[in-house]
Amino acid sequence: MARWLLAKLIVLLCIVQVVGCTSLTSQITSGPVSAAMTEIAYIGEDNQVYVSRADGSKLRHVSGSIKGLTSDQGWLFRWPTYSPDGRRLAFAGYKAGDRGSFQTAILHVELDRDVTTALLESSDISPIYLYWSPDNRRLTALVQRGSQLELLLFDTQGDPKPSTLATGQPLYWSWAPDGQSIAVHVGGDEGMNLERWVGLLHLSQGGVREERFPDHPGSFRAPAWSSDGKKLAYVTMLAETQTLTLRDTGGQTTHLEETSADLVFSWAPGADWLAFSSSTSFTPSLYQGLEVMRADGSERHRITNNLVAAFYWSPDGKKLAYVGADLSAQVLFWAVTGFDGQDQHILGAFDPAEDFAFQLPYFDQFAQSTRVWSPDSRRLTYAAESDAERSNGDSIAEQINILETAEPGKPLSLARGRVAAWSPRTFNAP
Repeated sequence: MARWLLAKLIVLLCIVQVVGCTSLTSQITSGPVSAAMTEIAYIGEDNQVYVSRADGSKLRHVSGSIKGLTSDQGWLFRWPTYSPDGRRLAFAGYKAGDRGSFQTAILHVELDRDVTTALLESSDISPIYLYWSPDNRRLTALVQRGSQLELLLFDTQGDPKPSTLATGQPLYWSWAPDGQSIAVHVGGDEGMNLERWVGLLHLSQGGVREERFPDHPGSFRAPAWSSDGKKLAYVTMLAETQTLTLRDTGGQTTHLEETSADLVFSWAPGADWLAFSSSTSFTPSLYQGLEVMRADGSERHRITNNLVAAFYWSPDGKKLAYVGADLSAQVLFWAVTGFDGQDQHILGAFDPAEDFAFQLPYFDQFAQSTRVWSPDSRRLTYAAESDAERSNGDSIAEQINILETAEPGKPLSLARGRVAAWSPRTFNAP
């Protein structure tokens, strides 16, 4: 594994933080396949959107023909994002024109009907991130317009014109499980700008109503709802201390963790466990170890002391996969552990593909909308540079990998590609 990896990653992480959160043949090798088949969407090496089963079968090119675009030629696509039921897929498009002109688009596919439609085509905005609502009908999109970020809302079955929910920079958000409100963190912490707040956007047919919390926003991380929608986690600033705060439906707050460093956190699906960590003082975008505790602060325990770049709960809420960093070896690696810290094992080192490296600094936001875990909590998918195809230290190919998590082993290569996402749903094998 090349020793320049970690330095490259750190440069990528710093660059994207400044920005502010811009025909293929299956190559899968033999390996265990469960009776319930799963699906993966990915961006191929040709910058087109493909969907296939995890065994490489039933490959579909879903960006080949698109309704509603002025032209479906010359587009490059990014950020495939499944709806919670796995029946829809959203993605963003980018197209360079003559004399420096630039077009972008936000699109979605009804996968059961193989119909791809443009929700928006524009020369004024640049899509950055997509996130479906719990009802599988509405789509939120973070876009750049000039020097400002905007949060747009699309109704894929209603009015085709998007509405603007919020503006500000930076901007993070989390859909409430009932789909009736969105938690937002707009603007930075005390030291960044004056227009900053944490609160809720209440959605109704009449529009959107802001509810700004009295808390002073802390370090800029994505707020996150518990699975039952009864608690919201976010970071506040108390007496110049970063504080992990929980707010219940009655507006009562509990402070779980205080530190001088930046905090990052994620809820376990279907449970009241929170995984969290705090940043290191010597390496940007890396976190010192990983801890887990219940929502009341009890049963707190550390599950690893490794440096961590990102972490992801399995869909069954029993395991955590994390991207660790070994500074001495200058490598990143995948590891999996039980939420109790037991049965922990390192799966292997990898060089992240550029688009996956872009996601890592914002993994807590991407984890709310984009799955790296298979729905059976057995496998991971990610994009990496190909070890087998290097010339003078430079990779000449990126590939979509599938990694079994039960024990260390070589990943399976699904296809050459730039970024991938696992569907939440399963299919019966023929």
